[in-house]
Amino acid sequence: MARRAAIAAVLASAVSLVAAAATSATGTEPCAEVRNLYLRGNSIPAATGYACLTSVPFDSETGIATVENFKKFSEFHSTLGDIKNPGVGYANEPVDILGMLDNVIAMIKQGKIKNQYQFEEQMALVVGTSFDGHYTFLGNTFYSSLDWYRGGATETGEFEGSLVSVSLDGAALPQVFFATDLNKKDASPIVSIDGVNVVEYLTKESTHQLFHDADARWNVLFARQQSDSPGSFIGPWFYPGPKFTATMANGKTKTIQNYAVVPEALKEKWSQVVDGKSFYKTFVAPGSTSSDSTTDIPERSLRKRYVEKRLVPPNYPKPVIQHADKEVELGAFFLADYTLKEVAVLSINTFDPVASGDSVEFQALIQKFIAYAKSQGRTKMIIDVSSNGGGSLFLGYDTFKQFFPTLEPDIGARMRYSTALDIIGTAFGTITLEDATSGSFDNNGLTPADMYLSPIHYTTSVDANGKDFSSWADMRGPVTINGASYSQIMRYNFSDPYLYQGDTIESVTGYGPLADTPAQPYAAEDIILLSDGYCASTCAAFSDLMRRQGGVRSVVLGGRPAFGPMQGVGGTKGVLVEPWEAIEASIASTLADFGTAAQKKKWAGYLPEAFPIAMSSAPTVNFRSGYHPGSDTPMQFLNESANCRLFYTPAMLTNVTHIWESVARLAWGFGGGTGQT
Repeated sequence: MARRAAIAAVLASAVSLVAAAATSATGTEPCAEVRNLYLRGNSIPAATGYACLTSVPFDSETGIATVENFKKFSEFHSTLGDIKNPGVGYANEPVDILGMLDNVIAMIKQGKIKNQYQFEEQMALVVGTSFDGHYTFLGNTFYSSLDWYRGGATETGEFEGSLVSVSLDGAALPQVFFATDLNKKDASPIVSIDGVNVVEYLTKESTHQLFHDADARWNVLFARQQSDSPGSFIGPWFYPGPKFTATMANGKTKTIQNYAVVPEALKEKWSQVVDGKSFYKTFVAPGSTSSDSTTDIPERSLRKRYVEKRLVPPNYPKPVIQHADKEVELGAFFLADYTLKEVAVLSINTFDPVASGDSVEFQALIQKFIAYAKSQGRTKMIIDVSSNGGGSLFLGYDTFKQFFPTLEPDIGARMRYSTALDIIGTAFGTITLEDATSGSFDNNGLTPADMYLSPIHYTTSVDANGKDFSSWADMRGPVTINGASYSQIMRYNFSDPYLYQGDTIESVTGYGPLADTPAQPYAAEDIILLSDGYCASTCAAFSDLMRRQGGVRSVVLGGRPAFGPMQGVGGTKGVLVEPWEAIEASIASTLADFGTAAQKKKWAGYLPEAFPIAMSSAPTVNFRSGYHPGSDTPMQFLNESANCRLFYTPAMLTNVTHIWESVARLAWGFGGGTGQT
């Protein structure tokens, strides 16, 4: 909660200082004004921050080069072809990403893009149409140099612009309230924002979230205890305007000022900024001493953009067991209500290990808790994956195997075939195990072991039948599906000891040294998978295995104010994200260690180069799409509703125990059930 407290302290004086700040801005370079206000400890009006960012000059040649390079990089994005014709199960519009990027180039040539912020915003909007958290382009001007906030902090540390979406009795449709008003006797729901119907306004706002499901996008806007966040409505990615006015059902209105906040880690950089040109030199131009296309700005994960999460958020019950590292959000609980003495809860907010040894502890903790829960007569298990953005794929598979040790995970994967991928795969495919272990290959780029263990190398996967690929040509295909080209179906060989390299577990449970496993601890009907739609990447794979193979029922929370089904997995269902640094290293090694001069000259037309601008974090692509057995449709485009949906009630928003108790009564009828089905 350290960052949350720091943000509250910065914003606490916002209301009293904004008028003076706005007045002093007259006649001053807006970027200098931002710097001066920040260094004096004063609040920065959002309009002043926006004036600064839109004063940053734009170089059209650099912009075109950036887009062209990103197009080459996007050739590695596995759903680039699928999303042009995603099928009936996908609720969003089909899009032509490369065509939209060409349109950005056309806008540049026509002089329609006037500043760097506008350029980076256009790039973010194009990438955002994929609704895939594994596909990103995050420029420093648009994304990381300033944070936006709707409203300041109250004396009690609450965020005045934070909203909640809540059903007052759990049966009626949810309404939107200010979080600070919810517990007041005269609380009145918001009916409009800036004159627009509140549902219409917030639905449009939610389209900036990188979730494929509209209900998940809706949930992310609001304060929820499980995410330990005031909601993304108060901290949007884009400029939210100078203020907003909400009208309540009782006719009262509330106007809240918006602010820009300089991230504390950027204090030294902002001290160098006096105008738009110096901003460009500081934040946009690549470092003069490095060829890297990213700056030394600390990378910020999407899930931790606004506040720091804790292992056990406020009002969580005392855990029976929890991970030692507070950043690894894994804890286990026993429900205390006398009618629910049979129920245990495993709260998994992440599969992402942080420090060395975290993966091993994660694996051991789940094993320990399952055994302990069974020994204490806890015959029912709720697995809560709310706000789980993913992490180590092996930990997701391992957790599934701990609950269903006799089942073989059957998710397949494909890469998108491209000439660039083929160039690298052909080169890396010549590296043998002997090269990797003996170091006999004379290399100038990646080590032979790095190339041999790359996800591009054909030996790191087996085919759909569990058989080894004989060569890169055997694995690459290409196979034509839906008008695009892909590799053959690939799966992991969990018995391969070379699969577990780096800081990870020794093996997935049920394989290799962990082949001997206890019997299945719980029947499928005794497990409930709980989510809020914010489940992505590894969480999506884990949820798919638990539901589809394990036969576990699922419950999802919240969603838009409408009756009907909701998906439990609203985030990306891709099974491997690859950052630019990894692909850049593979390209550099290919050019350094393989091919003739003539071949390298030809390859240059297909392989992306270092980006000509600095970015908040390196661009990423979804490198492998997940597939069900026998299906040619990526999991990303399948609509898979949860078995049951519950609306948030006021009690659920402030005490997660009420959620778990409601789910237990609904699922197993304890204490007479909930009256819902």
